[in-house]
Amino acid sequence: MNAFWIIVSGSLVAVTCSLLGCFLVLRRLAMVGDAISHAVLPGIVIAFLLSGGRESVPMLIGGRLLGIVSTFLIEFFHNKVKLQTDASIGVTFTWLFATGVILISLFARQVDLTRIASCTAKLPTFRWM
Repeated sequence: MNAFWIIVSGSLVAVTCSLLGCFLVLRRLAMVGDAISHAVLPGIVIAFLLSGGRESVPMLIGGRLLGIVSTFLIEFFHNKVKLQTDASIGVTFTWLFATGVILISLFARQVDLTRIASCTAKLPTFRWM
């Protein structure tokens, strides 16, 4: 029965990602996913600093908030500053990721955040919430 849920979970992820991926490629926004995945680092670090621990819920909330902020920043740079889409993605991605690295080096140097900040999903250990 466990193999069944692994196949169902993988299939749902594959269908969802393929639909979203086609949409992003057609809009010439293929790098947005990569940019958002790196731009959440300051949110993870800020959540760690505010909560004082490595619990999942604050990290998820902090990462999600910075992911939303990064999409608004990409649109702001593209529409208001009149940068090209890829340039606005690059500016946002680089700036937010560098901010996260600086925050880690200043305030959380002794803490191992690599386990939390890296997204290494293992499908066989996936659990339905």
